[in-house]
Amino acid sequence: MGHTIRLATRRSPLALAQANHVRSLLLERNSDVDVEIVGITTSGDRSATSPSQALSGKGDFLKELELALLDQSADLAVHSMKDVPSSTPKGLRISAIGNREDARDALIGVKSLSELTADSCIGTSSARRRALLKHVVNRSNIKPIRGNVETRLAKLDNQEVDALVLACAGLSRLGLEQRIGCCLDPSIFVPAAGQGCLAVEHRTDDELVKRIVDPLISQPTSAVADCERAVVRELQADCNAPMGVYCVQLGSIFQLHAVVLDPSGDHSVRVSLTDQSSSTLADRAAGQLIAMGALDLIKST
Repeated sequence: MGHTIRLATRRSPLALAQANHVRSLLLERNSDVDVEIVGITTSGDRSATSPSQALSGKGDFLKELELALLDQSADLAVHSMKDVPSSTPKGLRISAIGNREDARDALIGVKSLSELTADSCIGTSSARRRALLKHVVNRSNIKPIRGNVETRLAKLDNQEVDALVLACAGLSRLGLEQRIGCCLDPSIFVPAAGQGCLAVEHRTDDELVKRIVDPLISQPTSAVADCERAVVRELQADCNAPMGVYCVQLGSIFQLHAVVLDPSGDHSVRVSLTDQSSSTLADRAAGQLIAMGALDLIKST
């Protein structure tokens, strides 16, 4: 092997599965490199296991990985795109790679939302999912639940909650599709921007890493992920904002659904638009959401 690429990742089972998937893609295409997995515990991971430590919502699950890139203790980092803030630090580059997994949210523990009784307890740590559950299905018995996918499933199995809402993509990457009761309609229960997309990040001046990453970049995935992230960026929202953005390409047309809610789920603004240009679509969606009062809803979080 001519070069060793140090691939930084969080230490959770899902993050390691994603990193090993990227490692395999890199090795398939590059016979002159080896790839070393570097596990890093992020502040988001520490918060997830400490109920007293709150998430700031500003890249908690990747800032330590970015620091490793910037101080050159790692060459490449793998993220779930939904965890990546819409603005990238100077000197770093984010790229969407491979095909997008199922972007929908999954309901676990029951086969449909209609099976939930009035007193059913639903577990989720996501502000977006909490607000949508309150807004879409009028559910207020929601328990904050943190930790990795396996930890959350164990709490369901131990009857600490009656149902969970998790990302279909994460369950699929862990081989846990059989736990999915149903997948929620993304035009109504709108996913987080970038959900289901894998992202890699590296230094902009690292020509070797750029050479091996560029062939993995998926233009279709990049187009929809960039569109979703642009809407978030124009609204200056972060991970704590109850906001969903979902873009899909249908032939030559891009379709986008977006929703912004207040934390209670009592108030919301929505748009559903189509356009031949994904960048124009993002601008139109953000403009309409702002005109409808989205910024005030975001400030209320």
